[in-house]
Amino acid sequence: MATAKFTAYRRRVDVRLLVDGNSVGYEEQQRSAQHAEQLGYAGWFTADHLAASGPGGPTDPFVTLAGLAVATSRLRLGTLVSPVTFRDPARLLVSLAQLDSMSGGRIEIGLGAGWDGTEHAAAGIRFPGAPERFDLLQEQLEILAAWSQNDRPECSYEGIHYRLVLVQLPVPRPVQAPHPPVIIGGRGASRTPELAARFATEFNSLRQAPEHLPAIYARVRSACERIGRDPMTLTMSAAVIPVCGVDDAEVATRLPGDPERRRRLLADSAVGTPEEVARRLSEFARAGATRLYLRLPEIRDLAHVELLATQVLPRIRW
Repeated sequence: MATAKFTAYRRRVDVRLLVDGNSVGYEEQQRSAQHAEQLGYAGWFTADHLAASGPGGPTDPFVTLAGLAVATSRLRLGTLVSPVTFRDPARLLVSLAQLDSMSGGRIEIGLGAGWDGTEHAAAGIRFPGAPERFDLLQEQLEILAAWSQNDRPECSYEGIHYRLVLVQLPVPRPVQAPHPPVIIGGRGASRTPELAARFATEFNSLRQAPEHLPAIYARVRSACERIGRDPMTLTMSAAVIPVCGVDDAEVATRLPGDPERRRRLLADSAVGTPEEVARRLSEFARAGATRLYLRLPEIRDLAHVELLATQVLPRIRW
């Protein structure tokens, strides 16, 4: 169980886990989420891919989240992020509503334009150019907003890419009003901030050094101000890969053997002893992130998750 020290700490900050659910079965993902809940983490989020990162093959994140909705009681659950090319909006609405109901109002959805053309080609999914993918993202977000504002049993929408004609809305409706929180992130300088300002509950920055965050967050806040939205109503978050050990020898066991992967981790992640990792994570917090996603390099390493919870997080200075 979480120590009293971390339980008190968790009331002030929001730290979530981000895992790659591919190449492992549901049982391991459930074990990871339940362990995170016991340790006091605020949430458990998973990537959404059709190409596995290992030999085990891909898994469906929405199926996993349905299981975790009933296997956990407190954790926020969601995807970071789901490409709009993977699901049509009508199916997405049904899944979100059902997941939110099953979890008692703990589901969040990260939506993005997608980036991996090779993954799409392998799965036989059309992968249009970036402008069209952003148009698809905007229309899905508009449909989600229209659905949440509709008190009738059907919803219609006329767009360039999607046309819904009196599509039946799911029953029951989501527990969270007006709909489950939406997370939008990315490096785009124009459309991404605009969409985040219009539709998102949270803006997320992935694999960016902390010194770049103030400028990125400033663009999003400016987009909020242009449409008359209070920027303080939009949560700013960052996803960081932690590699921690009680000493240098244990850190080395958690670093990848591949030289190029090791080089990338050392360049833009939080690597070292608990004091060193906490110092690095504090840089993200001071740069403006009020929520952190710890992107685990290995979902099965439960000892790593506990070390981060008990020895690193209480040392972060916000």
